[in-house]
Amino acid sequence: MLGPNAAGKSTLACALWGSGFSLLGDDLTIVDPATATAQSAPRRVSLRTRSRELLGEPLWVKMLAAPSSEATPDGYVFHPGEVDQRSCPPVVPLVAFVFLARRGAIVADGTAEPCPPGIAALALLPYSNLIRRLNPWTVIEQVSPLAGTVPAYDLGRGPLSTMVTVVERLLDGSA
Repeated sequence: MLGPNAAGKSTLACALWGSGFSLLGDDLTIVDPATATAQSAPRRVSLRTRSRELLGEPLWVKMLAAPSSEATPDGYVFHPGEVDQRSCPPVVPLVAFVFLARRGAIVADGTAEPCPPGIAALALLPYSNLIRRLNPWTVIEQVSPLAGTVPAYDLGRGPLSTMVTVVERLLDGSA
């Protein structure tokens, strides 16, 4: 999931986690464009306090009880592995890119629309560390095959439970 600050990425990721998905991480994921795989970065997940009501008290209480859970000015950070012992492989294949609040995307609330590969490649650029090191054309050359291989979708905001259902359908191919 990709999107601007406060788009709801971490809340949606934790809601999916609560429905049985593994939580690789938030805000930082290492992607290998050549193999279309991802691996987590060594950092804690951050949630804003306003996500508490959306995610429910049972998950929130578990998160607060985690040994490395720590209050921040906006909420809390925690390690998912301390809350849920489900094993998460060190490297996972990318199944889809889900954009939240992508600039220029027009998507009805609680629905998903396919994002064409060319647009997806350009939309991935701001989230890549490559853009800081290489010229934009080189980055586009590296990201374009990935955007052509991994499907991308724009997800419209809606009730969290609806967004979870839409993402589940996208990932199991029934959307």
